[in-house]
This record gives sequence, C-alpha cells and structure tokens, in this order.
Amino acid sequence: MSYRERGTSADPKATQPDSFVPLRETTKISIVDDDVLPGVRYFYHVRAFNNKGYGPWSNVVSKVQ
Repeated sequence: MSYRERGTSADPKATQPDSFVPLRETTKISIVDDDVLPGVRYFYHVRAFNNKGYGPWSNVVSKVQ
C-alpha cells in the first residue's frame, strides 16, 4: 500500500507547494490525477506502508498543467 499527497501553487515557478493534502491510498504503482486546472503547478510525493509501518516520503515531483 502507498499513501500519496498532492500540493498546489498558483505560481507556476514555485519550488514547493503551499501545503500538501491527502490524494489517495492505493496498492497500484501509478495513478492518474484527472482533477487538475490549467496553469497550476501540482506537487506530489508518496510513501509506502507495510506491516512495519510507514516508510519515508519520496522526493517531491511537480508539473504545471
């Protein structure tokens, strides 16, 4: 299982989001975020969860739609 969060910034040149919010939990390797707006920078990070608990957060990736 993995836990994913999404952040946004109205500034397309931003390097970090204003904050992160939960996106979804899933057992899939990839997801499609189809709830996006043009000109907004989106940030994502993910961490795994198993019987030993949560792992560390991944590096943050971003994209402007």
